[in-house]
Amino acid sequence: MIAPDGATLDALPIDTAGHMLTEVPLRTGLTPAVVIGPAVKIVIGWGSIVALLSAGLVVAVRRRRPQA
Repeated sequence: MIAPDGATLDALPIDTAGHMLTEVPLRTGLTPAVVIGPAVKIVIGWGSIVALLSAGLVVAVRRRRPQA
């Protein structure tokens, strides 16, 4: 079991089947994913809408052009 700071809290011997029951410290505060999560959701949502509209516009413009 590895702690958030990288220290080994508990381990099993190599090539030994078993289980561990270890208490780990809980994290307090917000993670970066929780902080920027809503912004990422908005950017991906609106970005995909803009990409689909742009692709539709490109297809529409190419269909209207006369073939050479």
